[in-house]
Amino acid sequence: MRALRDEGPPELIDAFNAYESMMDEVMTLTPNDPANFDRLNQIMANPKYRDATTKLFTYAKQTCGFDLTDQGSSTTSTRTPTPATR
Repeated sequence: MRALRDEGPPELIDAFNAYESMMDEVMTLTPNDPANFDRLNQIMANPKYRDATTKLFTYAKQTCGFDLTDQGSSTTSTRTPTPATR
């Protein structure tokens, strides 16, 4: 995540930081513990994290041709990746 943030466009830095913070919180939860289900929902519902995720996923789709919301498709991008500019 840090490498993506460091190499990505400056306008995504805040979104990367928020997403990383969200993932840090998620990683503190004990796997397979039903008590963590509510906490996970709270984390995922946080507007700061939802906005960051939306911004990153939208950028990936519009700029790189990657649909990060499509979890079951085997389709691939037909767009040619372009190098990020700063």
